[in-house]
Amino acid sequence: MQKQRILRTISRLHLLSTVGLTAIFVLSLGKISGQEGSFNIPHLDKIAHFIMYFFYALVFALEDFVSKHSKRGKPAQTYLKTATLALLAGILIEWLQAHCTDYRSAEFWDVLADAAGVVTALITAEIIRRAYLKRDRSSRPSAHRASR
Repeated sequence: MQKQRILRTISRLHLLSTVGLTAIFVLSLGKISGQEGSFNIPHLDKIAHFIMYFFYALVFALEDFVSKHSKRGKPAQTYLKTATLALLAGILIEWLQAHCTDYRSAEFWDVLADAAGVVTALITAEIIRRAYLKRDRSSRPSAHRASR
């Protein structure tokens, strides 16, 4: 029971997703030495954007489900909040790169990669939510019979 309370507290405060978003800001605004020519993978930065925002949005949505017990409710509010926060963060980072650094630039394609990661994360979160509900429903009757 104590573990569940700790998990709900962490989720309610969105601690994991906040750490993730902080890491995204640091990685996106920091100066990376030896960045050019270190890997010869086309569009590696777009892949990185997709992955970072996928994991950020997935963790944020799952934290929201755990903290609000909204696994059974309508998830649209969680998904809208997740997408809005993630995309605003992505746009803000691109703006900061263009206006506050002399070693980074803003790119529309980065924001598009961010959005693709977020959409994929929300689809994944819905699959996880439905699997949880299905598992929860299938275990409910046996628990009900055992309590009689």
